[in-house]
Formats: sequence, C-alpha cells, structure tokens
Amino acid sequence: MGQKTKSTYPKSRRKFGCIRKLPSGNFRADYLGPDRVRHAAPFTFQVKKHAKGWLKTERVLIEKGKWTSPADRAKKAQAKKARKAARTGLTLEEYGRAWIEQHDLADSTRSLWERQLETYLYPKLGALPLRKVKTPQIAEWHAWAKLNVPRRPREGAYCALRLIMSAAVSEDRIKKNPCTLKKVVQRRPDRTGVTLTPTQVEAVAIAMGSTADAKAIRTDVREEIACVRAELAGNSTLDDVTKRKELAKAQKAAKRAAMVKHGIDKPEWVALVALGCYSALRTAELQALRRRHVSTAHGEIDVEFAARYLRPRRPVADGTGQGADSDGRRPGRWVGEAPVKAEGERQVPIVPHMLELLQHHLDHYVDPEPDALLFPPTSWTCLTSEQKLKATPAQRNQRLASSTIFDYWKAALERAGVPDVHFHDLRHTGGSLYTQAGATLKEVMEFMGHRSPETALSYQHGNLDRHRTIAAEVSRRATDSLNRAA
Repeated sequence: MGQKTKSTYPKSRRKFGCIRKLPSGNFRADYLGPDRVRHAAPFTFQVKKHAKGWLKTERVLIEKGKWTSPADRAKKAQAKKARKAARTGLTLEEYGRAWIEQHDLADSTRSLWERQLETYLYPKLGALPLRKVKTPQIAEWHAWAKLNVPRRPREGAYCALRLIMSAAVSEDRIKKNPCTLKKVVQRRPDRTGVTLTPTQVEAVAIAMGSTADAKAIRTDVREEIACVRAELAGNSTLDDVTKRKELAKAQKAAKRAAMVKHGIDKPEWVALVALGCYSALRTAELQALRRRHVSTAHGEIDVEFAARYLRPRRPVADGTGQGADSDGRRPGRWVGEAPVKAEGERQVPIVPHMLELLQHHLDHYVDPEPDALLFPPTSWTCLTSEQKLKATPAQRNQRLASSTIFDYWKAALERAGVPDVHFHDLRHTGGSLYTQAGATLKEVMEFMGHRSPETALSYQHGNLDRHRTIAAEVSRRATDSLNRAA
C-alpha cells in the first residue's frame, strides 16, 4: 500500500524555449524567435534556474514588442561600450580641435581661436581626458595665465574653452560645464581712445611723406645691427631661435630710429593717415579699399570689405619645415574681401579739404584698373607692368600688412613730435570731430559703422581745445546773464 509507484503520465513540455544540459554540467538555453530562427543565449548557465530566468526575460521582450535578436543586442552593447571608452579616452585637445574644425565659424575666428588655444591652453590642459577637466584645473590654468599671458588672448582662450565645454555637455560627453570662473572676461578696454588735434594729424602726415636719406638710413641700421650681432655672439646662454628674434627686434628698432632722424619717404601713405582720421575707417577697411570704391566726383567712399590675415593654424608636424617659416610655422594667407564688422558696410563722405589730396593720390600712386588697391603693399609696387600682368592670384591678394603700417606710424609720430598713440586712435579722432561738428548719436553710428550706441559713445572724446571752447561759451553766457541782472 505505502510503496510509491513511478508516474506513467509524461512530464509537461516547456511552453517557451528549450534548456539542455551539456556534458560539462552547464545549461544551454535557446528559443524560436518571432523571425522563425532559433536563438541561443550568448553564454551558458551553471544553474538551471538562471537559464529559465533568461528565457523568461526574452519572452517578456517579445510580448512587449521590444524584442531584437540577442546577437544584435550584443553588437549594440559592444558599440556603446566602445563609444564610452572613446569618450573617456578623448583628450581636451582632440575634442577641441574637432569641434573648431566642424563648427560653423568665420575663418578669422577659427584661426584666432586655434592659435590662442594651441599657444596658451593646450600645453597646460590639452593632454587631460575631457571628462577629467574640472573647475580646479581650469582655475589653476587661469591663475598661471594671469601672470604669463596678455589679457586679450587669455580671455579669448577661456571663452573658446567655455564654448567647447558647452558643446561637450550638449553631446552628453560631460555632465556640466566646468568653466564657472567669475570675473574672467574684462568688460572695459585696457585703455581709452586718445584723440589728436587736426594740427597734430597734419604734422604726422607731413612726417610720413618727408624726404628720406636712404643711404644714411642703411648706414645707421648696419652699424646698429653689427653692434647687436657682436653682443649676441658673446652671449652663450641664448639659443639660435632667441638670437634671431632679438636680432629682428633690434633691426626694427634701428630702422625706426634712422627714419626718425633721416626721413620716412612714404608720400603714398599721407592719404592713409588722412582717411584714417577724417573718414574714421578701420585699418582692415583701409587695407581693402580699391580705386572703384573712391569717387572724388561724388565725394564719397564705399566701404564694402575688410582685409583679414589668417595666421598659421598649426605647427608643422612632419618636422621637415617644408612650407613653414623660420619658426616652424606655416605661413598665413590674406582674405582680401572679408565681410566688414557689425554694420560696417556703408558710404562715408569725403571731407572737402581732402578731395584734392585724394585725387593726387589716385593719379600718382594707384594703378589705373578699377580693382587696383588704394594702398598696395611694397611687394606689389616694386613689380613692373609686365610682372603685374603675370602675377599669381596669391600675389594679387597681398595686402599692406598692419605691422608695416604701425612701424612707419610710430616713426612718423616721433618725427612729428606727437605723443605716442595708436594708429586706431585716428578713428577715435574722426568720431570725436564728427560729434563735435553737431552729428547726432544715430548719425555717428552710421558714419562709424557701429551697431550699438555704447560702442559709438566709446569713440566720442573731448580734448583741451574743445573744453576751452566750451568754457569760453559758458563764461560768455554767465557774463551776459550777470549784465542783464545788473
């Protein structure tokens, strides 16, 4: 009675999938999927219960309509793991270069940011993984930069870094932007603009066109350079690159001193000084002016373009120096017809007393073609007519370099006995004169090509002569009032 008998009823089969015990003792699970293909688990199970759990999970995915084959899921998981590893191993420099290359930026902005980041930021932080760049590291870099980097490139590098890290946040590469430093960007300029009087502007223009003794200038420069070479040869602490830089610096200073003493001989730049002041044009706008932009008959100048020099973007990586200058950098290139800044595309009137000077300049120093530059570089003016006809596009696209203008400008200031001011201060002078003549703020903005009233106001200055005139008017009105009261 109490003896158990073996049941004769067959065991019920699994409703979903199949589990098999392998010779190793592990269990393998598989099932027939919705695609009518049998799919096996990507691994075996040591416990049968775990195999059942895997089959149950697969069945739930099928019932919810979220099923894909285990092989496809494994591939996606592997790709996700690879992306995560790539994000973890991606350095700040690698991501920054890729972002600037792919982002929609103006050529000049891209060139500027790349140069600032490569020069000042990447040597300190570029090798860090992107996820490891935190606020303390940025604060440490900024403390170093405040002592070793000029303000404007330091602020430019930080602003570019902030945009790069914001892009990394939006791409879910990092959780939050670490660029949270306060008072990093200075809103005020380092210096306010300085204005010159019309008498000082005329003196500088005359000094710019003064006749020069070229032989005396060459002699003075050679003597000074010989002394500097002798000093550098005896200095064993400097390397060759530093010596070349010091020699170039000394040569520039010697040439400027010689021009102050013996004359500058740039009569073709007298109009450059006059236009910079009385038309208040930017340096880049002066560099881009062509004959067709100037109409002395109508007394106006069409400002359409600005010249931009795109500096080298990266050092030469192959070490051969091919296509690079003496410092191992690729030479830059000119963009002669870049868009002007803000509301810069405009028509500027020519003040009447400049018409004769400008016509003389067009007749004697500008080629007759409509596209001829108003102020061509020396590399173009030294060519013959035949050479100009055969000139390459690169030669035709050259512009008068800003550094060349500024060097001669400093010499002209010193020769004229005028205080040391920037060439851009001519624009401040023009804006101030326009205001003092009775122009409204809106008219000044249109004349200067400014978008905001704040910028236009920063170009309006008084000077001692103007204050004396105002004081005299105040005194006259006060005297009249007292006389009427008496």
